[in-house]
Amino acid sequence: MKTRNGFVSNSSSSSFVVISHGGATDKSFGKYLAYNFACEENNWSERTLTVPYSLAHLPSGHFGWDTVQYTSFEDRLAFACLQACYHDGVTEETGEPIVGEWHKMIGEVLMIRIPNLMDVQFRISTREGHNISDGYIDHQSAYPNNCEMFATADHLRAFLFNDGSYVQGGNDNG
Repeated sequence: MKTRNGFVSNSSSSSFVVISHGGATDKSFGKYLAYNFACEENNWSERTLTVPYSLAHLPSGHFGWDTVQYTSFEDRLAFACLQACYHDGVTEETGEPIVGEWHKMIGEVLMIRIPNLMDVQFRISTREGHNISDGYIDHQSAYPNNCEMFATADHLRAFLFNDGSYVQGGNDNG
């Protein structure tokens, strides 16, 4: 079953989130972990995961007005981490994310899913900072919109790990 949540109408942004509550586990999750645990320059270790390291994989480097379906685990994780920044906040000095309620939920869901993982570090922010990847979600699609994945830990797990969950980007300007 798929749940379409957060459709933004009568605005220039028309993004929404789909959470698949069943089906197969997204295979891009394993590829993401295998690559990132192998990257010594990114300070990965067997017990600490830094997420996400970059938004360079996105078509324009952010979740803007592009009419794109963001389907990979990496895309969904980046979207969730940015939504957590809008909800939990970032520090004024460095732009580092404040690890609040939603960041903690992401960390807990990842630690349950990844055996032997002891810590999750967040390296993405809605503000530019030192050693932080900066990015944004279009203002009409960001918190408090399209946040249904944080309703429960099960919703977040389904959004991050289930094949069929995605973020649909777009706009109604043409």
